[in-house]
Amino acid sequence: LIIKNAIGSPIVRRNLRVLAALDNKGLPTGRVITLDEFDSILILSDSEAPDTVSSDSRSLASLLLIQDLQSKIFAHKMKTNGDDFANGHDPGTTTRQVTLTQVDEANQHPAAAESCRKAPCDPIGEILDTRTRSLLQVAGCKGYVMSNHIVSMMLASVAEDRDMNVVLGELLSAHGSETKLRDVSYYLDVKNGGSGDGAGGGEERSFWDVAILARQRREVAIGYKPRDMSWADAHDLILNPPNKSTPRTWEE
Repeated sequence: LIIKNAIGSPIVRRNLRVLAALDNKGLPTGRVITLDEFDSILILSDSEAPDTVSSDSRSLASLLLIQDLQSKIFAHKMKTNGDDFANGHDPGTTTRQVTLTQVDEANQHPAAAESCRKAPCDPIGEILDTRTRSLLQVAGCKGYVMSNHIVSMMLASVAEDRDMNVVLGELLSAHGSETKLRDVSYYLDVKNGGSGDGAGGGEERSFWDVAILARQRREVAIGYKPRDMSWADAHDLILNPPNKSTPRTWEE
């Protein structure tokens, strides 16, 4: 994990148009990015706010600004040609915000520039007051995290059953269990159609069979995603899929 720092206010539009990375000494590194290029955006609450209402107000303002800038920047890039598209030129600025090195790299690798054509991600904001949830729905915000509500539910679960503390600690601690995406070939010998446990080639296996093989590695298989399906279409299969006993052919 590499963390890059950018200085600015999350509720000031000009600070959000183009984010410039800084090094440990606070000097620009020459690397810049616009909000439409992120895979995910999480807006944390302001811990220094005097109350939860003020904190949620800042989070909501930042969320609306980011959504607006994402849509405008993405629409501008889609209308421009390949050269303007690659340099990340923001519609709200009149000067180029990237270095020539970055532009040359994007021109030499069209696939990298093409990846920026994907639709912007939906930013997720952290809210502390449950009353803010109705405002998010009115504003059309699709994602939010009610951290205080989650903590309250965890405390209630532990209060009812002390053993839940061990389960939650294992799932949520930095050194506990984690969720990983693995290729099915990690469990099955898909080239020969077997599992490496004596099964013959070309044999179909059910999800339960894969789950048993995962269990032998001290892992728990919670779902799968077919290669020819998008994440949106496979939402029913990613977690607790139906028809677990139905045999199917698994491919890389």
